[in-house]
Amino acid sequence: MDRAVCLAKVIKDAGKGRRIVVVAASMLALGLAACSSPMPPWQSPQTTFQPAPPPVSPQPKQPPIARPSMVAPATPPAGMTTEPPRSNVGMANPASEYCLQRGGQLEFSTRANGAEVGTCVSPGGDECEEWAFLRGSCTW
Repeated sequence: MDRAVCLAKVIKDAGKGRRIVVVAASMLALGLAACSSPMPPWQSPQTTFQPAPPPVSPQPKQPPIARPSMVAPATPPAGMTTEPPRSNVGMANPASEYCLQRGGQLEFSTRANGAEVGTCVSPGGDECEEWAFLRGSCTW
């Protein structure tokens, strides 16, 4: 008899548990359905269709057109000379002129790589490279 009472109690409790599970499952289903819907159910989705752009057909490449070119004559026309333009040999170095205007003297030396360097020597004996003196990097 104890078994029958115990079994009846288990069946009674099982009905209660099943009811709780069903209620919880339906609440979960409603919650998921409400959260997953991007728009309210009374609005229909608005989809717009646009036509695709027309296909672009590749145009065949045309071979380059041969154009006549002018060839320079081997000899210059009469009256024209082939001398290269003359450089201004007599033009003074602006850094050297600046040194001399300030009362300095110029000394030139050749570096190991063959470059010539001008040094401006002040009346007091101070030395400065002439371009540095022109830029104002050295003062007397």
